[in-house]
Amino acid sequence: MTDRHYSMLFVALSIASALGAAIPAAGQVRVVEPGPDGASGQRIQPYANEWTVTAIDRDGGRTPLGVWKDSVDVFVIDGAEHLRRVQSHLAADGSVKNTQVHVVERATMMPVRSHFTAGARVKHVDIAPGSVSGFLAPGAELAALPVELRDAPPAFDFDIAGLMLVALDLAPGDTVRFPSYALQPAGMGANGLPTALEVAVGPVTVFAEGRESIEAGRLGAVEAVRAVVERGARVMVFWLLDEPPYIVRLEVRTPRDVTAWEMP
Repeated sequence: MTDRHYSMLFVALSIASALGAAIPAAGQVRVVEPGPDGASGQRIQPYANEWTVTAIDRDGGRTPLGVWKDSVDVFVIDGAEHLRRVQSHLAADGSVKNTQVHVVERATMMPVRSHFTAGARVKHVDIAPGSVSGFLAPGAELAALPVELRDAPPAFDFDIAGLMLVALDLAPGDTVRFPSYALQPAGMGANGLPTALEVAVGPVTVFAEGRESIEAGRLGAVEAVRAVVERGARVMVFWLLDEPPYIVRLEVRTPRDVTAWEMP
């Protein structure tokens, strides 16, 4: 993949243009709002995990995309426990393509900060009660774009992805909706990159379609909850366990292909 492709991938990962998802005709939606009675990460224990990443085309052809490492630890800030999730995408030669770090309050899953790097490309966001601030630097040759939102409503950060779904304690048949922050372009330049950014809050809806037995690499056959999230043209399908490493498979499906994270 060229550096240009990485630039566009970075922007795609950093900017969520659509957070909403259609609601099934049947079933009741459980709305989870941030706060002490919302999501909780108390059940999430420290772990270390890795997946192989593979692109699968329409004809079933498979292209290896390297290894994805994932770990969570618990640490204390001002007397309160926090979860830190660190993820890194490694190429076949072991070089790091990108790394992302998310920090949330363990008791409530309220976001504190996120940091994403891919070479010279950096996204950093700090979140405090009532404010969101940070920057997006598309590359060394481009000026960083500041991000700031005052009087921000409370919301989660779904960039932490599957770990947020684990905190919802999903059961088969559940449909859950929660608010999430996202960066989105406020203007686009001729180079196809944003000229300005804004913070938006929108709904994320997850459907816990059912429980199924899948092969999870070194774990063997496991019973996992299959949870689906629609984000614009992308569909994210997670297979979740009640114990570490919690996320045993992920597929990101688009009209063109599927990217699969699989346990080796």
